[in-house]
Amino acid sequence: MTTAPRYKYVVTRKGENRYNSVSYPVIFSGPIGEMTMLKNFSILLLLSTSISLCGAFSNCLAETNSDYEQAKQKIFSLFDNGNYEGAKTATDQLIATFPENQDCPETIYWITRRCEWDNKYDEAKRLYQILLEKYPLNSFAGKSQLGIARTDIMSLVMSQNYNSAKTNLNKMASDFQKHPDLPESLYLIAERYEWQRQFEE
Repeated sequence: MTTAPRYKYVVTRKGENRYNSVSYPVIFSGPIGEMTMLKNFSILLLLSTSISLCGAFSNCLAETNSDYEQAKQKIFSLFDNGNYEGAKTATDQLIATFPENQDCPETIYWITRRCEWDNKYDEAKRLYQILLEKYPLNSFAGKSQLGIARTDIMSLVMSQNYNSAKTNLNKMASDFQKHPDLPESLYLIAERYEWQRQFEE
């Protein structure tokens, strides 16, 4: 049995075989030597394929994240332009297209807050409900429960239904007394009272 010199043998992505960089000892001695060469070739081929697949996956992931960011920015641009129906449609498309994106719950939450700021309370409550149903274990789902109560009260204040607003406000303060976002919610509700010139409340 004779041991041949070490050959530098690689497989390119195009499948072209050439002697180039990685050294492997090859034993030429009947079937055993042939099996050794075949084994080395298989390892190289698998390695080359794995590298190609990893690169393709990374590129695909980058394109997906880019598409997600563009979809998100489009929604807020529609809000800025006062196109609320367009923003609603674009939001539903984002949720349908990227439901597994790890940033989706947070994005929905901030879209919902934008709805509150623009006095679109029905849409805000709809999106809070989506957060609760689709991402019940996400931290933003906990914020959604308070958000629904807050938007109900703000809606009542803006429609000048002050008695119902006061009743719901007392209930919210009791139900969420330990919630870290309660002070902010009370402040936002107070702003609505101020807008309606209800300074005593």
